[in-house]
Amino acid sequence: MQETLNEMKNGSEPDENADYWEEKKNIEEHLADLKRIKVDFDKIIKLYTKKKQEVDGLKNGTKRNLDNEGLAKVLKDL
Repeated sequence: MQETLNEMKNGSEPDENADYWEEKKNIEEHLADLKRIKVDFDKIIKLYTKKKQEVDGLKNGTKRNLDNEGLAKVLKDL
């Protein structure tokens, strides 16, 4: 999508005779939106990875702690 928008942006220049001149502002807004989305997505992936490691650790904890006290600790951590 970004590559397509970049090509459209190139087609919106240099002046009002360009193919996408009328859409230039929208194209630039869409490119800025994509940049913001990428930053947010990277944050989400980082958070997901961290939470997945925590959950995997808790799963492994349940396998090692089969008594009630051990399971209660895992539940508390969860």
